[in-house]
Amino acid sequence: MDADAVIFDPQTIKDKATFEQPTLSPEGISHMIINGEIAVENNQVKHGRLGKFVRYN
Repeated sequence: MDADAVIFDPQTIKDKATFEQPTLSPEGISHMIINGEIAVENNQVKHGRLGKFVRYN
């Protein structure tokens, strides 16, 4: 089974994306693991597009 985990500080988490710049990364997420791969480490994106789209019918 695949699993994801996000480590964040609830006091500092903030979405920075806008309609003009929708791909800006949020603040306050120190680490993110997607499918067992480190996607974000020390607030820096290491690997993008590790997940997969899940469609709800």
